[in-house]
Amino acid sequence: MRSLEALKQDEDRVLISVSDYLGDTKHLVDDVSDLYERIFALIGSTNIQLNELQSVAFMHCLQALRFELLMGCLTLLRGHVTDSSKDTRRAIEIIAFAFEIFGNAESGKRWMEIGVSRGSMKRYLSRFQAWQVVQNHEKQLSKDLVDLYEQYCLYVHPSYGSMVQQASLKEDRRHVFEYFETQNDRQLSYLALSLFRILDTHIRIIKSLRDFLESNSIKVDFITWDQTVSACATKHFNERARWKSVAEELCPD
Repeated sequence: MRSLEALKQDEDRVLISVSDYLGDTKHLVDDVSDLYERIFALIGSTNIQLNELQSVAFMHCLQALRFELLMGCLTLLRGHVTDSSKDTRRAIEIIAFAFEIFGNAESGKRWMEIGVSRGSMKRYLSRFQAWQVVQNHEKQLSKDLVDLYEQYCLYVHPSYGSMVQQASLKEDRRHVFEYFETQNDRQLSYLALSLFRILDTHIRIIKSLRDFLESNSIKVDFITWDQTVSACATKHFNERARWKSVAEELCPD
């Protein structure tokens, strides 16, 4: 019988072994986190014409993106690869919510006042049904990002696809459910590629945010923005090339 303390100790051991397996690649997480910080600074120094609640709600959402990046990667490095999809899916929802808040003066108020009263909850739900908001902003998010969102949803819901790396039936008809998706070399390879997938999703989110602001004539310093993103993306691309043989072995077709 697993206790919480035993599970925590196992997680700590997995975190160390996965970190050793990934080597310098794990530092890409810090690079993308720093990228968010620099972009937030650029947006913060820009005069964006939103009402007070819109502005606060919009920036709350943007700050939450970095949290989801870090939590998703930490969950993955602890050996819970499929579970890390929850944070990445939520990040896509968050940027869609940010676009929704930006585009309607009443949205910030509805978002900030959730739970104040029964009426406020109804007003919130009428505007912020997660899948509907993502779908409504497909153009701003890009089809690729919405397709990723749909894939992450499959891993979040209790389908066999969300359990296939953990659940198994042994020859003696004994059911086994592994708590960590690091039981063999194939799972470790999948973990490494999943890390790149998380980072790539967040870089796509950053691109969608840039395009959204530009399309709304917001005068952000896009020259600095593009240079900063390009440097991070180049490092990401070069590091990814080191794992090419692992990806080809995992997905030979």
